[in-house]
Amino acid sequence: MSFSDQIKTFKQKCEDGLRHTHGNFTTILQERIMEDTPVLTGRLKSEWQATVGESVPTTSLFDENVNSYSWQETIDKGKAEMEYVGIDDTTRLTNNCNYAYDIEFNRASKFKAPNGMVRINITIPILEMVLQQAVQLSNI
Repeated sequence: MSFSDQIKTFKQKCEDGLRHTHGNFTTILQERIMEDTPVLTGRLKSEWQATVGESVPTTSLFDENVNSYSWQETIDKGKAEMEYVGIDDTTRLTNNCNYAYDIEFNRASKFKAPNGMVRINITIPILEMVLQQAVQLSNI
């Protein structure tokens, strides 16, 4: 293998590692936020959707007809979405539940989530820990 081929192989491994780290970072953060989401019925927790790109999901994962939700289904859907993340892509965590904002910021959250669900997970120490976990999962 020529030196040029070795450089190309190294570059590809680095790019793959960055892509996997990016996707793992988003997935881990999604799981942390879901874990810190106070719930009575599960709907608020199951609405955390991870997506790639500029689009923000406008549909709910919650089925009103059967009153069902699946936290694992939500996480699995996010992981599948992260399979296609690129190095320069934007990833988003969105919650379409109509009362998510109130739980995060208003008095409704003072009892169960006084520091919010998102805000407690976007501090520098937490983000550094999530990044370390994402790198470890990426095997780079």
